[in-house]
Amino acid sequence: MISYKSFASENDLGRLKDVWNEEVGYIYPITDKVFDHHVINSPYLAKNASFIAFCDNLVLGFIVVKTFDRDDIPSYLSRAFISLFFVRSKYRRQGIGSKLLECAEEEIKKLGKTEIFIGQDLGNFFPGIPCDFDNLTGSFMEKRGYQLLGYTHDLLCKNKTIKKPITNSKIEYRFFKESDEESLLFFMHKNFPGRWEFELKEYLLKERVFDNYFLAIKNKEVVGFVRVNNPTNDNISYNITWYNRFDNLYGIGPLGVDKDYRKQGISKEMLESLLYYLKNMKADILIDWTSLLEYYQKFGFEVWKCYLKGYKKL
Repeated sequence: MISYKSFASENDLGRLKDVWNEEVGYIYPITDKVFDHHVINSPYLAKNASFIAFCDNLVLGFIVVKTFDRDDIPSYLSRAFISLFFVRSKYRRQGIGSKLLECAEEEIKKLGKTEIFIGQDLGNFFPGIPCDFDNLTGSFMEKRGYQLLGYTHDLLCKNKTIKKPITNSKIEYRFFKESDEESLLFFMHKNFPGRWEFELKEYLLKERVFDNYFLAIKNKEVVGFVRVNNPTNDNISYNITWYNRFDNLYGIGPLGVDKDYRKQGISKEMLESLLYYLKNMKADILIDWTSLLEYYQKFGFEVWKCYLKGYKKL
């Protein structure tokens, strides 16, 4: 007989990682470090809305739900996020996935949330529904009231020689220094309030290593930035979630330029300068969650993964 338990009543959540890796770890390997960060230690995990399906003591499937209840990102207050959703292949088409989703949605409503997004959570595994599995999940979710809102992509740059860029002598491109903190915070609040600003504040609060932001500096002020991530970071950003697939992976993004300095070539020069540095380190470079294919292809990036954005209004 199949039973369904919320995460709030289950102590050994690590078993879920093992189930995932047994079946799809060859393509999306979840390490202990990633699972601890994205799920077990996540402050956004909604335990009462996350469920596991059991038969006796065997895990058949699970759904991981997150919420965000702080004013830092106002648009997220009404949202819940399905971070991870999986049923063992042997036990599909038996109603298990439908029941897990039903249990999660019922609890999400009790939390007062009115929207559900697939992926895109803080500490996300995916920015949408991965298209690797014959698009089965997209069809499943669409039949249950979810809208599919188009594609987003992860891009990868491998084994490409980057020439040293020629840059504007009035702009300095370099990694973040502690003395840049006030200027970077002002820049982010002015240009990218919301998630990007929140993630910067969390970084400054927890990391303090100063090598995860690459900046464009003009007249001692920040006018552009690129986030840079690698697997040594305590905070595992999405673009390095699958680092176990690579020998030396760096993730870059988001990227942005001050609204008063756009269309001056700064983003191009900034990105070229960063790529030159990373390629000298023999790194594979991943850009996550983007629809700007043509732009990044000019720098040697190709599509690595494709996802369908999914959403439901409750």
